[in-house]
Amino acid sequence: MKITSKLFVATLLSAATLSAAWGAPCNDANIGRGGYVAYPYGEPQIAPQLTKEQISAFVEQQKAFAEQQARFATQAMETQRQYIEQMMVSQPLQAEPFVGNRMPSEPGFDRGSADIQAERDQMRKQMEAYRQEIAANRPARPDRAEPKARREDMRTQMEVRRAEMLKQIEAQRKEVQQRHAAMHKQVEERRSCREI
Repeated sequence: MKITSKLFVATLLSAATLSAAWGAPCNDANIGRGGYVAYPYGEPQIAPQLTKEQISAFVEQQKAFAEQQARFATQAMETQRQYIEQMMVSQPLQAEPFVGNRMPSEPGFDRGSADIQAERDQMRKQMEAYRQEIAANRPARPDRAEPKARREDMRTQMEVRRAEMLKQIEAQRKEVQQRHAAMHKQVEERRSCREI
């Protein structure tokens, strides 16, 4: 009975302590009137209403910002147009790729094979001239000067490494065989000792 009464008293004291720490019980009369509320943080702060002058200043700022953005967009489009015009003037017009072709209703493969071969030869010559021009303008690299000699040197180095590896493998194989023979000899000696 004493334990139950002590437990009851402790529960009442803890409830009283909590209500004192957190304020009066929450009801509609206390909320928003400066009284205690159910939480110890005070009333929430609400921003004050804007005046008409503040609202008009904000609207003016937004209008000025929108006008500035529109002006920047117009300047960017004008700059891009001028750049495109300069590029069109500075570059010559490209030849139309399908100048010699017929209308789509007519057969497209009516050219002779000699014309096609001539075009291929011309393209091959242009590519060869382009390749030679690149090769002439490319700086000389000593590591690519003699690829065959370098390959032969690498091949001999590889052969030397291979021979060294084979020697090491052979030495390891002989060592393993010797160990195996020694172990076999010990096993035979122990077996002979047991039999005696």
